[in-house]
Amino acid sequence: MAAILPCTGGIVRVTRLPDGRHRISVEPKPGIPLARSIWETSYPLALIREMHAAKGLYVCDEIMREEDPRYVEHFLRHEVLGYVDAADFAGKQILEWCLRACCRLAKTPASSSRTNC
Repeated sequence: MAAILPCTGGIVRVTRLPDGRHRISVEPKPGIPLARSIWETSYPLALIREMHAAKGLYVCDEIMREEDPRYVEHFLRHEVLGYVDAADFAGKQILEWCLRACCRLAKTPASSSRTNC
């Protein structure tokens, strides 16, 4: 039997699987876009309920960020590498690269007095 979690934009169904995990199925009202509407998770139902209370229909997206590192990596590659060359990341971690990029931007002539980078 599925737990049904209603929210203003639709409903979220949580079904316990034979292996103890849960399948989350999000059913939005027409016109509401979702990045992901189905996800299987090891999270317990109580935690899924808590996350649903905070995130509503976007509960799958939120859980995927934690359980699937490829999900976040794909998003970052798509969003960031659309604007900069991948070679700029060689040997760096994202935070280090972001700090250096922000400092370079802050040191433009129009804003050179605003930073201590």
